[in-house]
Amino acid sequence: MEEKRKSNRVQSNIIARVRILIPEETFSPYNHEAVIQDISQRGMKLRTTDIDDATYKMLLSSTRLVRVTLTPPGIEKAHTLFGRIVWLDYDNLGRIPVTNYGINFEKITEEDTKTIELCIKALTESTHD
Repeated sequence: MEEKRKSNRVQSNIIARVRILIPEETFSPYNHEAVIQDISQRGMKLRTTDIDDATYKMLLSSTRLVRVTLTPPGIEKAHTLFGRIVWLDYDNLGRIPVTNYGINFEKITEEDTKTIELCIKALTESTHD
Protein backbone atom coordinates (compact mmCIF):
# COMPACT_ATOMS: atom_id res chain seq x y z
CA MET A 1 0.00 0.00 0.00
CA GLU A 2 1.41 3.37 -1.00
CA GLU A 3 1.92 6.02 1.70
CA LYS A 4 -0.24 9.10 0.96
CA ARG A 5 1.25 11.43 3.56
CA LYS A 6 2.60 14.76 2.38
CA SER A 7 4.61 15.42 5.57
CA ASN A 8 6.99 13.16 7.47
CA ARG A 9 5.88 12.18 10.95
CA VAL A 10 8.13 12.30 14.00
CA GLN A 11 7.54 10.00 16.97
CA SER A 12 6.60 11.72 20.22
CA ASN A 13 5.47 11.12 23.79
CA ILE A 14 4.39 14.67 24.62
CA ILE A 15 1.37 14.92 26.91
CA ALA A 16 -1.24 17.37 25.65
CA ARG A 17 -4.48 18.86 26.94
CA VAL A 18 -7.23 18.27 24.39
CA ARG A 19 -10.57 20.02 24.07
CA ILE A 20 -13.10 18.58 21.61
CA LEU A 21 -16.05 20.78 20.70
CA ILE A 22 -19.44 19.05 21.03
CA PRO A 23 -22.03 21.33 19.34
CA GLU A 24 -25.02 19.12 20.16
CA GLU A 25 -24.16 19.49 23.85
CA THR A 26 -24.58 23.29 23.60
CA PHE A 27 -20.96 23.53 22.52
CA SER A 28 -19.77 22.06 25.80
CA PRO A 29 -16.24 20.80 25.19
CA TYR A 30 -15.01 17.34 26.08
CA ASN A 31 -11.69 17.90 27.89
CA HIS A 32 -9.08 15.20 28.41
CA GLU A 33 -5.36 14.43 28.35
CA ALA A 34 -3.72 12.51 25.53
CA VAL A 35 -0.23 11.49 24.49
CA ILE A 36 0.91 12.80 21.12
CA GLN A 37 2.29 9.67 19.45
CA ASP A 38 3.55 11.44 16.35
CA ILE A 39 3.45 14.88 14.80
CA SER A 40 4.03 16.43 11.36
CA GLN A 41 3.54 19.82 9.73
CA ARG A 42 -0.04 18.81 8.86
CA GLY A 43 -1.31 16.97 11.92
CA MET A 44 -0.77 14.54 14.76
CA LYS A 45 -1.79 11.17 16.15
CA LEU A 46 -2.94 11.03 19.77
CA ARG A 47 -3.67 8.24 22.25
CA THR A 48 -5.87 8.45 25.34
CA THR A 49 -7.58 6.26 27.90
CA ASP A 50 -10.02 9.05 28.84
CA ILE A 51 -12.74 8.19 26.29
CA ASP A 52 -15.50 5.72 27.19
CA ASP A 53 -17.99 3.88 24.95
CA ALA A 54 -20.67 6.61 25.07
CA THR A 55 -18.19 9.40 24.31
CA TYR A 56 -16.67 7.42 21.44
CA LYS A 57 -20.10 6.91 19.86
CA MET A 58 -20.84 10.64 20.24
CA LEU A 59 -17.51 11.57 18.61
CA LEU A 60 -18.35 9.43 15.58
CA SER A 61 -21.59 11.27 14.85
CA SER A 62 -20.08 14.28 13.06
CA THR A 63 -16.91 16.23 12.29
CA ARG A 64 -15.22 17.26 15.52
CA LEU A 65 -13.23 20.43 15.91
CA VAL A 66 -10.44 20.20 18.44
CA ARG A 67 -7.98 22.35 20.33
CA VAL A 68 -4.70 20.75 21.45
CA THR A 69 -2.48 22.53 23.97
CA LEU A 70 1.08 21.25 24.23
CA THR A 71 4.45 22.34 25.51
CA PRO A 72 7.09 21.33 22.95
CA PRO A 73 10.40 19.95 24.27
CA GLY A 74 12.84 22.73 25.13
CA ILE A 75 10.13 25.41 25.12
CA GLU A 76 8.70 26.71 28.38
CA LYS A 77 5.52 28.20 26.96
CA ALA A 78 2.46 26.09 26.12
CA HIS A 79 0.99 26.55 22.64
CA THR A 80 -2.47 25.75 21.32
CA LEU A 81 -3.11 24.28 17.86
CA PHE A 82 -6.51 23.95 16.21
CA GLY A 83 -7.74 21.21 13.93
CA ARG A 84 -10.34 18.54 13.32
CA ILE A 85 -10.45 14.84 14.07
CA VAL A 86 -10.12 12.90 10.82
CA TRP A 87 -10.13 9.33 12.17
CA LEU A 88 -10.79 7.44 15.40
CA ASP A 89 -9.76 3.94 16.50
CA TYR A 90 -11.38 2.72 19.71
CA ASP A 91 -10.36 -0.50 21.49
CA ASN A 92 -12.54 -1.44 24.46
CA LEU A 93 -11.54 -5.11 24.63
CA GLY A 94 -8.89 -4.58 27.31
CA ARG A 95 -9.34 -3.65 30.94
CA ILE A 96 -9.06 0.05 30.05
CA PRO A 97 -10.47 1.39 26.74
CA VAL A 98 -7.83 3.00 24.50
CA THR A 99 -8.57 5.51 21.76
CA ASN A 100 -6.13 6.54 19.02
CA TYR A 101 -7.15 9.42 16.78
CA GLY A 102 -5.72 11.61 14.06
CA ILE A 103 -6.00 15.36 13.79
CA ASN A 104 -5.43 17.57 10.76
CA PHE A 105 -4.36 21.07 11.71
CA GLU A 106 -6.53 23.96 10.51
CA LYS A 107 -6.10 27.73 10.46
CA ILE A 108 -2.34 27.41 10.99
CA THR A 109 -0.69 30.71 11.79
CA GLU A 110 2.96 31.64 11.31
CA GLU A 111 3.48 31.19 15.06
CA ASP A 112 1.84 27.72 14.88
CA THR A 113 4.18 26.73 12.04
CA LYS A 114 7.23 27.85 14.06
CA THR A 115 6.05 25.92 17.13
CA ILE A 116 5.46 22.76 15.09
CA GLU A 117 8.89 23.11 13.45
CA LEU A 118 10.60 23.58 16.84
CA CYS A 119 8.74 20.58 18.21
CA ILE A 120 9.72 18.37 15.26
CA LYS A 121 13.34 19.54 15.44
CA ALA A 122 13.59 18.84 19.18
CA LEU A 123 11.97 15.41 18.82
CA THR A 124 14.21 14.51 15.86
CA GLU A 125 17.32 15.54 17.77
CA SER A 126 16.28 13.57 20.87
CA THR A 127 15.92 10.36 18.83
CA HIS A 128 19.45 10.76 17.41
CA ASP A 129 21.17 11.18 20.79
